[in-house]
Amino acid sequence: MVSNSETKGRSGTRGLISELAEKSVSCGATNSPKLLLLSGVGPKEDLEALGIPLVTYLPVSRNLHDHARSAVVDFVVNTTLFTFWEDLLTTENLEVLFVNGTGPLTAQYYLHQGGTLNYKTNVSADGATFGPSDVAIAPALLPSGQILLTGGSPTLSQDILDKYYGPYFGQPTLNLFSCLNYVKSRGYVKLRSRNPYDPPIIDPKYFTQPDDLARLVDAYKFSMKLGETEARRIGAKVYEFPLPGCEQYFNATNPQSDQLEEYIACKIRYLSPVSYMPVELVKWGPKEDPTAVVDSRLRVLGQLKGLRVVDASIMPSTVTG
Repeated sequence: MVSNSETKGRSGTRGLISELAEKSVSCGATNSPKLLLLSGVGPKEDLEALGIPLVTYLPVSRNLHDHARSAVVDFVVNTTLFTFWEDLLTTENLEVLFVNGTGPLTAQYYLHQGGTLNYKTNVSADGATFGPSDVAIAPALLPSGQILLTGGSPTLSQDILDKYYGPYFGQPTLNLFSCLNYVKSRGYVKLRSRNPYDPPIIDPKYFTQPDDLARLVDAYKFSMKLGETEARRIGAKVYEFPLPGCEQYFNATNPQSDQLEEYIACKIRYLSPVSYMPVELVKWGPKEDPTAVVDSRLRVLGQLKGLRVVDASIMPSTVTG
């Protein structure tokens, strides 16, 4: 394994490549392509812009994508459906967690979550079939405002979270979030500088393909309709508050609103978290594939011999359940 820390003190791009020969790179989905770029393996124009000599031209870091997720559809309910996660932090629960690996604290993010709903299976578009499920919709029972306001995602604006979730902080809620299993939008990772300790520039370009956003808007509307089914027994009512930046479209509590889709799309753009599953930066594929960087044995293509990349960056598409 070669990591960024091992490059300290080395000088010369070709010398670094020589030391990497007959080795495998496993620095993670974004750091492996970063190391290749620093070593002169990647798009010529990007390397030349930073004065890095080109060793071999390959489309490193050019096809970044991740599961796109929608903003959550929140329903306020009139009954207590769960125990607040702070109340689960008891000595007894901690003991069974660390001793036996069991108990309520083993739940994902301490959420009371019950599986997923596969929505629109075998969807075809542009000659390609997306299956087994285009969108996964997952329910969660949690005090949404409390979770997001106290430990919310670092990818979301805390100011927007405070204004949107603040009015119903800690109330029991039923939450539905949608996730695209197959994403069409593609982003990139680029070097910020020649300094290996500088973080790279990461731009996933979510929703640059309009179909990605349209599919999530459709799933969001479907999730709203679920509140009209058996969920009414627990008094489930869609909670909406004028989201900062989307006020001009706000009327989402009215399903007949002409601006419903505009509001949902705006909300998704503002409140969609990332899934932390980046792939395809060092794509695995046949030599004939112009987007491939490694072959079926994970060997880097081009002039390099004996160098492999062995982490999630080689995946040609996102993994789905």
